[in-house]
Order: sequence, then C-alpha cells, then structure tokens
Amino acid sequence: MESFARHAPEHAQLLIKKHPFDTAIFNWRGYIKRMAKRLGIRQRVHFIDGGDLEQLAADTNGMVCVNSTSATLALAAGSPVCTLGDAIYNVPGLTCATHLDEFWSRPTPPEPGLYGAFRRVLVDRCLVRGGLASESAVKTLIESMLARLGCDSERSQPAFDRLEVIAPGRQAE
Repeated sequence: MESFARHAPEHAQLLIKKHPFDTAIFNWRGYIKRMAKRLGIRQRVHFIDGGDLEQLAADTNGMVCVNSTSATLALAAGSPVCTLGDAIYNVPGLTCATHLDEFWSRPTPPEPGLYGAFRRVLVDRCLVRGGLASESAVKTLIESMLARLGCDSERSQPAFDRLEVIAPGRQAE
C-alpha cells in the first residue's frame, strides 16, 4: 500500500481480496482501512471478502501477489502480474520484471502464448489432480499421485477405505 500511495497514478484503484482460507484471526478490513487513511489513499483502496476471482483477474490492469495460484488466473487472461515472492510462474516474459514501484505505472503483460506453454509443461510434468479441502479432493489427489508414480490404485483401495480427512486443529484418532 505504501508503494501504491507513492507510485501509482492518481486515477488508479487498489483492490485487496481476502484469501478464502484466511482464519479471520486478524482484522484485515480494519487494518487496510487504517493504513489507507494514514497514507491518504482511503478513497482509492478497497477490500473485498469474496467474489469471482477469475473475473476479477481478467478485468484488472494488473495483479500483485506473493505466491498465489490467483496469479495464474490473471496470467491466463493476459493481465500483468507482479510477484513479490518465490513462485513457480515467476519467469521472464511471464511476470513483470520491474520493481513493484514501477509496476503501478508500467504493468507489463505476459508474452502472448507463453502462459499457455508454461501451463502445458506444468500439467504434463508437475501437477496432479486433487486437493486438501475435502475428503473427495484428497482421494482424487492420492489416486492422481499413484497414477503419476505408476502404481495400481486397485491394490491401494483398502488405504482409501481408511482415509480420514483431519480438520485443522483436530488430532487423528
């Protein structure tokens, strides 16, 4: 926000979106409101708690993130991305190579076709289907990993029957 206050064009707006897995222990809305007021940009900074991230990523003039899969939505839409952390997609020609201070006034979009090629390599060589947010997602993840490793998931079926997804803060029995 400090960089935005010092370097973004006067007409620029900053939208900050809460992460869907944020535990709400910290009051981001209040913090952002206080910080924006202190920096004199209160009317230009907005905080949202949800929304269609794919649409937001497509409609933006640029996205700033640390290391988030949300940036891949912006890259897929051809929107400029400035990555502040170590991200697998932070490669020359894909994300903005300039400093954050310059990004506000000169956001560089990804080279046409580069994200598609990058994604094809990831899907083919690195990614597996599944997730950690539900029991079905975990089962899909395990099946996908077994297939990637060349294992027979039928022989591993008893393990799926014993699968229990442990909620955060809960101990396995």
